[in-house]
Amino acid sequence: MSYSFTRLTLDITGASHAKSIGVALGGLPAGIRIDVDEVQSFVDRRRAQGGVHSTSRIEEDKIIWLSGIERGVTTGSPIVAEVKNTNVKSDDYKGFSITPRPGHADYTG
Repeated sequence: MSYSFTRLTLDITGASHAKSIGVALGGLPAGIRIDVDEVQSFVDRRRAQGGVHSTSRIEEDKIIWLSGIERGVTTGSPIVAEVKNTNVKSDDYKGFSITPRPGHADYTG
């Protein structure tokens, strides 16, 4: 099967200290098979494990597919997905409101 893409768009919303993070991917035609379990497995691999060099905030990181995929196939409308943050502690980020956190690309800039 062959597909032609003229323009893909990607919008990312939210933050680690917000209620959720989300994504909207537009420009995919209808009929492309998406293995949502495999996509979830990629997210699971990067999830924090609570070790010494990791965050202590352990969250499920479950992808909630809101639109654009029906029964594992793209519909032609934007794919919209969300991951809820269940362990939000916004106060932990107060000190970084004007100074980037170490490890972020802005910090080296």
